[in-house]
Amino acid sequence: MTEYTIVGLKEVALILRTILPYLRLKKDLASGVIGIIKKYPKNMTPKKLLCLSRLVDNTAKFNYSKKRTNTSKVVRQYLENTNLFPVETQGKCLPTGRQACLPAGKPWIA
Repeated sequence: MTEYTIVGLKEVALILRTILPYLRLKKDLASGVIGIIKKYPKNMTPKKLLCLSRLVDNTAKFNYSKKRTNTSKVVRQYLENTNLFPVETQGKCLPTGRQACLPAGKPWIA
């Protein structure tokens, strides 16, 4: 088995777009990752970070990893503990924030 490491969002998106027509098993995953990269903001905020972390959580069903520990729950807990994501805005931002960060028409993102 061969491993190929790609560093950088632009580079990852370029490789994924290049191989996308040839993928069979992970075509949905590759399309979803491209969508996540498109949504990556120039100016990251705690709300945007949490939104992206939820999208990344949805890619987990395509890969098995015993070592994955940084989930959206962990990110949210960290943001709350460091007062970067106030508790009083949770109810307001989750429904709209979650919907705002989901790419349209991607069934693998729930």
